[in-house]
Amino acid sequence: MFKILIKLFSNKSKDAYIEKSINSNVEIIELINRIEKNLMK
Repeated sequence: MFKILIKLFSNKSKDAYIEKSINSNVEIIELINRIEKNLMK
């Protein structure tokens, strides 16, 4: 699941992909947590 989302947010360049995926992980987790909270309401 995370890998699919990271691919959407990352560039095609592999170095940029790795760097972006590390930077995006926290943002993605926060986003998913926010979505889950909204679904719980």
